[in-house]
Amino acid sequence: MREWHETILAIPDTDDLWSVAEHLTRGIQSQGTVRPPLKGHTTSHPVWCALWHIYHNIDMADAQVYEWLQAHLLAAHIRFMLTGEHPRRADCGYNASMVIRKAHHRVFRWLILEIQDVIANPGPLANRLRRIKDRGSASTQRKGHDEDYHLTRYCGYLAEYIADAHQIPMDVFRETTRSGSGGKRSRSQQFVDAMGPDHSGFWYYSDNQLLLTSWGTADYRAHGQAPCKASQDDLSASGIAPYEFDVDESAEVAFHTLLGDTGEPARDDHTAGAPGQLPPLPSIYARARGMARRIAMDTQRLRVEPSRIRLNQLHKILHTLEEVFSQASTPSAQISESEKDLKDRKLRRETALLASIALISGTPPSAVRGVQCVARVSDLPVAYQLAYNPDFRMWMRPYVPPPRHPLGEEYREHLVATWPRVVFEDILGVGQHLRNVERPFTHRDQTYKKNWDKTLAPLLERAGVERRWRRFENLASILPSWFAWAEEGQHLPAALLFDSQDPLARVHHFYTAWQRSELARIYYKELHAALDGSGLDEPRDYAEDRLWSYRPPSTEITESWVGNDRLPRAESISGLVNDLRQRLTMGVRRSRHLDVQEWLQTHNLLTAYTALGLTLAAGGRAIRTPVPDLTARHSATGTLALQEKDRADGAHARLVVLPQAVLQQIEHYLTHLVTLFTAFPALPITLSCPATKFRDRSAYGTDTFELDLRKTCFFLDAADERDPASWRPVELTGQRLRSECDRIRPYAWPFDNAGRHLLRSYLTGKGCPATLINTHLGHWHYGEEPWGHPSTFDPVRYRQTIGPYLEELMEEIGYRSLSA
Repeated sequence: MREWHETILAIPDTDDLWSVAEHLTRGIQSQGTVRPPLKGHTTSHPVWCALWHIYHNIDMADAQVYEWLQAHLLAAHIRFMLTGEHPRRADCGYNASMVIRKAHHRVFRWLILEIQDVIANPGPLANRLRRIKDRGSASTQRKGHDEDYHLTRYCGYLAEYIADAHQIPMDVFRETTRSGSGGKRSRSQQFVDAMGPDHSGFWYYSDNQLLLTSWGTADYRAHGQAPCKASQDDLSASGIAPYEFDVDESAEVAFHTLLGDTGEPARDDHTAGAPGQLPPLPSIYARARGMARRIAMDTQRLRVEPSRIRLNQLHKILHTLEEVFSQASTPSAQISESEKDLKDRKLRRETALLASIALISGTPPSAVRGVQCVARVSDLPVAYQLAYNPDFRMWMRPYVPPPRHPLGEEYREHLVATWPRVVFEDILGVGQHLRNVERPFTHRDQTYKKNWDKTLAPLLERAGVERRWRRFENLASILPSWFAWAEEGQHLPAALLFDSQDPLARVHHFYTAWQRSELARIYYKELHAALDGSGLDEPRDYAEDRLWSYRPPSTEITESWVGNDRLPRAESISGLVNDLRQRLTMGVRRSRHLDVQEWLQTHNLLTAYTALGLTLAAGGRAIRTPVPDLTARHSATGTLALQEKDRADGAHARLVVLPQAVLQQIEHYLTHLVTLFTAFPALPITLSCPATKFRDRSAYGTDTFELDLRKTCFFLDAADERDPASWRPVELTGQRLRSECDRIRPYAWPFDNAGRHLLRSYLTGKGCPATLINTHLGHWHYGEEPWGHPSTFDPVRYRQTIGPYLEELMEEIGYRSLSA
């Protein structure tokens, strides 16, 4: 049981297993406790008792006794399932589970102490539990609401449950009448599974990682693997997104879905799921293949995706909201309005306005209730979820960067400053109704939801709006659903604009900085396209009884960045490249007169310069020997094969396009290596390296391999630089490259993986299509593999399109090929 708990905790928070917890996130923390998310459904099931409950102090030896108790209940349940037998009493299972559900609390430690010497054997344990029950029944003072007395009664049921499962002769209950509990939960036991702050389980289940969700569902998900905690820390320190290595190994489908289970109860519990009732194996296989294909299609996010809202549905919602808002803004002229009618009308108006802001801003209604209306940025509170500036018709949303390894101030000076806010213009003018209103929304969330269900939802149904888009809680997902499928592979803008936790955007989120004006332009572009044909995209003046007042963007957003707060400054990288080039040029001028020490220094400079160009152009990950074979280039197409990301099936191997300056630099470096090994024949031509990557293990079949130094980048260390006999080859790593750069221009290469951050943000800022960026950097998910067998990705168009962007980057930072 301990291993079970630990295994679940070890599942990475990005694994799609957590998708089944999406509906469990609501209400697990309630009234100062944590409570079972499946309360009222399966909390008495032995499997659930084993999974949910934790001893009140997991560091005590008693915790192991409690886990044994959980295991006995689960083992008895499994024996019943295997043998087809049943406990003699119908309510025995439920009442037996109450021992597990209570005994973990501090007040019942007496039970744990009393059974600890017999906990390993079901026979003695059942007899001990029976004696505890008999002792409690004999006491006339411990009844009624005495919790100890109730627990002793439940001990009798657990004893009988274990005895029946293991066929141990035992007669615990002599009375013939049915127990008063009858297997049903009384009101006093409603929260029997709750755990407070004095309980280990409270802190265990308060950990947000247990409730993270992903794009998968309970029926369809992807199975993945992630680096260990120590490796994640190393990756983060190097500026690499740890979840970039959370690899989708395969698509998985829930069993009941795979078998075609409709969810209807079987007519005979004893024959349900018997082999004769299952579909033929070929049918199951075909169904699994089809579902895996469906998962892949979901990841690709094609524009025809059914999950995306259809424009006619969106237009109906917008028009219905305006109709309700207009009617609620004007009192009836025919009849006098009572105070109750006035309140009802104001509530309808507020509900329509709240729903409209939630829809347009992609913000949950509960957060819209607290919207801040401010005249300037300095008026923003420390904590807010949505704000509005009526003078500039501008929505503002806070931005929180992903968790980072801390950087010193000297390194941060070489990073682009980013803003803590995302802004986009209110082109439909709905926020203007917030002007000069101190409290626009005065009711509770539940009040607005009830009013929506009572007044607006029926009108939307009559208008032909699908049920999923009529739900109050789905309002915030309407516009993000339109944006998310706007362009294949472009997952990040919608995630930034609407603060949505999109797993497909996590890696992009880590590496990409956006111009805030560009994000605002994307918002306008996609929303304007969605309004086409609705009649709402024509300029209209603001009016109090009119919900929408369209106006094209008119506010200029000054150059400012949001997103990746680890974006290196282009001028810092350019300065570093220039200093390296000057140092090398000085060495070339006197190359015929180099002494031994200058040979070593020039080699390390040339290695750093070549590796820097490769890292900037290919976006290579800062790992050990990212390119073990520089000869794996193809000069005719200007591409290089890379597989620095570990995959058992090689699905993340990729071809990267290289600019001419980098291709020529590779040629110069290979020529230099020939000269180096000719000039110093005693220098070893191989280096023994640990095979830490599947790329190397699969190629060599051993735990170590000999890296051929004649065709890869490497540095030279020496005890005495003037003595070639002391020269020692050293593998190229991101950390060593940063150390070499610090010798030339301190802090200009602020962290190991700086090139990957710069390249993704640069290509994004220049307008390079997201699919090409993902292909170049290896940022794809299950179903998006551009080099996979079923892919229709066009490599020729890829080269032709991304090549000019890379050439422009090399030109801007001043990178040119140099020989030694």
